[in-house]
Amino acid sequence: MTKSSESEAATFGSLVKRNYLASLRRCFDFSGRSGLSEYWSYFVVYLCILVVAVSVDALLSLFVGRFRGFRAIVILFHMLPNLAILARRMHDIDRRAWFMLWPFVAANGLYQSGTPGPNRFGPEPVDLVGS
Repeated sequence: MTKSSESEAATFGSLVKRNYLASLRRCFDFSGRSGLSEYWSYFVVYLCILVVAVSVDALLSLFVGRFRGFRAIVILFHMLPNLAILARRMHDIDRRAWFMLWPFVAANGLYQSGTPGPNRFGPEPVDLVGS
């Protein structure tokens, strides 16, 4: 690995970690907006944690029978942050949070860029990519 690619990897890793932790801290905040980088950083870390939990459950199932404890803990712990960040993503595309109940609208919010500039839900979120 070259020195610049190591630096970029460290920057990307710290960005993902910062966005994930920021999303957890805002788990009770259903107002405001969350940008694409914040959402995807959070979601990638959540999926990695979930994969590890499912793997540990599968390994434990070999010894103690059917076991789903770790994945249940991860899912329950992330339930509120998942709802909060998805609500803020809906706000970023200028939709009310209730639109997350409509799967096609919610799926659109996962890849669509937010409204440029301020909208009725607040100012444009600061995109941390590249900073």
